[in-house]
Amino acid sequence: MDNLFTTPSSLEEFVSMYKAEPDDFRVLCKIPLVKSSTLANLPLRLAKECTDEQLMVILKLYTSGQNYQKDTIIELAMTKARYSPSLGCITEISGVYRGIEDPRVRISDKVMLQTGLDNDNLAGRVLDQDETARFLAGVSLVVCHNAMFERQFFEKKFPLFNNLNWVSSLREIPWRCLDNSIRSLELTSILLSRGYFFTKKTALDETLALAWVLIEVNGAFKEILRALEPTGAVIYAFGAPYEIKDVLKQSAYHWDRSQKVWYKMVLRLEYVEHEINFLQNLYDHNRVKLKVKYLSANVRYKHDML
Repeated sequence: MDNLFTTPSSLEEFVSMYKAEPDDFRVLCKIPLVKSSTLANLPLRLAKECTDEQLMVILKLYTSGQNYQKDTIIELAMTKARYSPSLGCITEISGVYRGIEDPRVRISDKVMLQTGLDNDNLAGRVLDQDETARFLAGVSLVVCHNAMFERQFFEKKFPLFNNLNWVSSLREIPWRCLDNSIRSLELTSILLSRGYFFTKKTALDETLALAWVLIEVNGAFKEILRALEPTGAVIYAFGAPYEIKDVLKQSAYHWDRSQKVWYKMVLRLEYVEHEINFLQNLYDHNRVKLKVKYLSANVRYKHDML
């Protein structure tokens, strides 16, 4: 019975047990990009040079809260990269940037736990607008795992960069279709399913982790490029009666208090007609009940896109 719960106590014992029962173990590799030895040798070339290469950043924010109208950025991290539309991949990891800022209010214990930052770390710190602008020079594409959250905070802080193309890897990459071992869409879970891990210490680590996923998962970056094409729409359900609110919620519609309308973002144009038919069959057809606003990457996820 004791042997049933035996765990290896040394590397040699692990190797022996692994050889005997390889299905009982899973070996994880640390993401190469987060290693200090890798960062010390940037830029890192990943593919041959192409004439169509463009600049992008992979961006992550930590904030003092969830409401972009009253809360602020406390950490901004970006990994700059080059990519080639013709090759359909990231061709170079070019550089990294990290800055923190004092929100001038005490951050909560929850935020401290989530970000690893505390009030002493942040006291008196300011994000340098000029340094951020220099890092973003020539960049036309921003990739975030959750661009719907990040874009609103970023453009409030840096309004001069309000016309970049934004893509959400969470919403616009069909991860489970690319790899059926992926069960959760959290970044750490996607990595684990691929046999990788990283020790999250800063927001910069998360940008490097996302960069690695886009490099390592076959087809992932091609989905990023596909999302740059005119695609998707916001569907508005005007005049929807109160009694169908639960049906709308279950169908991923959200309530916009300012416009008093239910809305849903549809990320593929081929699904728009389905949503139109859904609303037409859901409630009184005599009402003016729907509006479709088609989206492109430079307006998608904006705070005022609705």
